[in-house]
Amino acid sequence: MRHRRDKVVLSRTTAERKALARKLALSFFREGKIQTTAPRAKFLRRFVEPLITKGKPNTIASRRAISAALGNPAAAKLVLERAKKRFV
Repeated sequence: MRHRRDKVVLSRTTAERKALARKLALSFFREGKIQTTAPRAKFLRRFVEPLITKGKPNTIASRRAISAALGNPAAAKLVLERAKKRFV
């Protein structure tokens, strides 16, 4: 039975899913919107929404958490700027 099985696999390994999430999130934050498939968009939502929530207070801890999730310190700065303008 599939009780409480909620991991989205997208026919990829764990490393490939993480890379896909990072690349899609960077594109989303850079461009403001992206064109993708519905399963990928649902997968991306679970990755991006916590980053936006973390970016709202704009503290050093939130900047480091976002940088660790995206793997790019410059992208963390971009997320914090966009989160402050659009989502607060």
